[in-house]
Amino acid sequence: MNREMQHSLAEDFIGHTGHAVVTSSYKDIAMTYLENAGLLNICEYITSLESINFPKPNPEPYLFTMEKLQITNRDCIAVEDSPSGIRSARSAGLFTVAWVKDVNDTKYEDANIILSKLSSPQITSFFL
Repeated sequence: MNREMQHSLAEDFIGHTGHAVVTSSYKDIAMTYLENAGLLNICEYITSLESINFPKPNPEPYLFTMEKLQITNRDCIAVEDSPSGIRSARSAGLFTVAWVKDVNDTKYEDANIILSKLSSPQITSFFL
């Protein structure tokens, strides 16, 4: 994810509640990355590689996070930038947004919506 996409993510999601990060990275790496992107302070929970037995594309990372936050798949969405993340989120029953540069790239077609900007009406209507 490049700097422009990081900045867009921070702008689009700050102010909404219930943020968690589900990552295939180790927690210390994820926390550094989130801090640099200006997102660490809005995260209620971080599920990292150390937290789970079966990483993405297995649904366990998302199922684990929903259990920790005591929410269901109807209470959240996943924003993913990789095919394995999309498979993981979809297998856990989450509405999944592929946030990518090339919305025509077929490797993201399993997502519910494919966007290059999170501020598009399709995603912002989810929060209303």
